[in-house]
Amino acid sequence: MTNKIYLAGPISAMDWPDAKAQFNRMAEYAIMQLGFAEVCNPVDHPPPESQLNDEELWQHYMRISVRKLASCDAILLAPNYHISRGARLERYIAKELGLEIYISPYYPEHDKERQEG
Repeated sequence: MTNKIYLAGPISAMDWPDAKAQFNRMAEYAIMQLGFAEVCNPVDHPPPESQLNDEELWQHYMRISVRKLASCDAILLAPNYHISRGARLERYIAKELGLEIYISPYYPEHDKERQEG
């Protein structure tokens, strides 16, 4: 394995700007505070090539996520990961694969406060 961490948390359950801000802050934390060299960020997954319904879209992104997660050494969970079906599944897989599991201290509200402050 390489010093790589996967980020997990709600995306579709949040407004896109909030989700993107939370994941970017988590990526910064993974590198600067946890010392990981590489971050797999699900907000960077490629979009599907065709129109999909909500469930098909979720499955599309989860297939990418599971492949990327399996190549990582650890997972960093958003503190609100429990509201996401996908993040709960990613946590389960990470645990079963023996990956290190971290919880991010950053909520989306922190990013809003930084922008307003």
